[in-house]
Amino acid sequence: MRCRLYNCLRLDDTVTITCKVLRDEQNAKIKDLETAVQQLDEQQSEALQRLKAEHLEEKIRFQKEATVKVAKLEAQAPTAAVSSLSKHGSLIKTQNRQLRKELLELISANRSLQEREAMLKQQHKDLVHQGSLNSTAPSLSRTFVGRTQRLSLSASTRGTSQTSRTVR
Repeated sequence: MRCRLYNCLRLDDTVTITCKVLRDEQNAKIKDLETAVQQLDEQQSEALQRLKAEHLEEKIRFQKEATVKVAKLEAQAPTAAVSSLSKHGSLIKTQNRQLRKELLELISANRSLQEREAMLKQQHKDLVHQGSLNSTAPSLSRTFVGRTQRLSLSASTRGTSQTSRTVR
């Protein structure tokens, strides 16, 4: 029995030793894993810090570039504005000259038409007057002819009456 008991004890001791060795190995593995996790945390933290720093540097670089571009545009703006205003002013002057020329032509044409209208009104007035003279002319000529005939008759009767007076 002793043997058996010894074997049991031995087996228990072996299991206990084996369990203890396994536990020690597992504890060592856990410590290794915890160390690895801590190292990974540190690496990720460092990587995150690097990314943040790179992002901040890139942001600063973009801000500087934007500031430079804005400064260039601000420097170019007055020149561009003057150029644009000059071109626009030249265009307006050209259009004004053209419009002034057209206006003068229209004023000249209007004066010519007014002069022509005045001339035609005068001609119409003259023609109306001449027409009224022509319509009264036959009656005047009849009156004139009648008077001349009367005068010549009266003269001839006077002459005969004078001759008859002298004959008497």
